Amino acid sequence: MIPANIYLGAISLKKYPHVFVAHHQIHECASRFAGATHAGQLLLDEYIFDYLQQLTFFEADRWLSLCHASGMTVYGAIALSWCKDAELSQVWEGWHASGFPLKPSPEFERPARFINPALMPVSDSLHDILNAEARKHEDPEIHTLAICARIAAMQGPLKFDIPLDSLKTAPPQIAAFLKSRTLEKPDRTAEENALIATWSATIKGTEFDIWEDA
Repeated sequence: MIPANIYLGAISLKKYPHVFVAHHQIHECASRFAGATHAGQLLLDEYIFDYLQQLTFFEADRWLSLCHASGMTVYGAIALSWCKDAELSQVWEGWHASGFPLKPSPEFERPARFINPALMPVSDSLHDILNAEARKHEDPEIHTLAICARIAAMQGPLKFDIPLDSLKTAPPQIAAFLKSRTLEKPDRTAEENALIATWSATIKGTEFDIWEDA
């Protein structure tokens, strides 16, 4: 018996061949990014956005069927955000299932910046970011991923508009993102430097310690 997800994918291939082209080209452009010049990278980003915008008419459940049939990837997950009737929780679940790590460095943060802003409005407020994902996920790993992806999607300084003392116990992945954004500040307070030391201890020895060999 043919699995349901592959069967739905086959139906979509006949009816929407350009969706399969978009699926292929999004991944192809993403794979070429690291070896491209800066101008080439900007052009690849434009191509990806063009292909993503072609998915706005395509049902989210059909896109998920295609992704599950071919193997879920982080770019398959973020592309879902552009599909009709998609839910942001599905994007986080897909990203988590893809196994793609999210760390505070450009090559890992890049996919988050392609998430449809109509589905996930970008905010520079840490208060708003935390509130947006409050009590939404039973899986703590997905909850943490969602917060970090929201931080990664924002290009610019993060506004620390909650009591800094409340951030001391942040889990390693979130601590790494908070540390990276605090290190970007040209002038830091003694309290912020103390927090950096706390976060450094939290992430030490984990995959999120991108400063370990620096």
